[in-house]
Amino acid sequence: MNTPPTQQIIVKKIRRIEAGHHGGSWKIALADLMTAMMAFFLVMWLINSASAEQKKAISDYFSHQVIGEGGSTDNLIANTGHSAQTSVVELEHPAPETPIDKDEQDDLQKMKKELEQKLRTDPNLQPYRDQVRLEIIPEGLRILILDK
Repeated sequence: MNTPPTQQIIVKKIRRIEAGHHGGSWKIALADLMTAMMAFFLVMWLINSASAEQKKAISDYFSHQVIGEGGSTDNLIANTGHSAQTSVVELEHPAPETPIDKDEQDDLQKMKKELEQKLRTDPNLQPYRDQVRLEIIPEGLRILILDK
């Protein structure tokens, strides 16, 4: 008997070596860059389309701010509504048009005491008691809400 010659079987295995997973953090960085660029070009476009009066008003607004280091953030929070890490922005206060009379002063004191009492007694407000400051200033009652 004749046996057929044996044929050698060759199996080709194709291995695909993929590059390591680099994550998608580059997408976030690109999105941040695009957002910043869009905001920058919007500001540039708005400045270009502003009239001379509007540019002067913007310039005057920012020229009255004094930026310094250290100190308290009370003026910053009260005047701009923002908190700061290391710098304080103080805005010049215009003098009140009419001084507060005695009746208004008494009403403000009463309101301040009521708010302080509410902060002490309300259980929902207890965690925030140290983040709220009440002061009577020439313009009226200042309520400072600090972000901790």
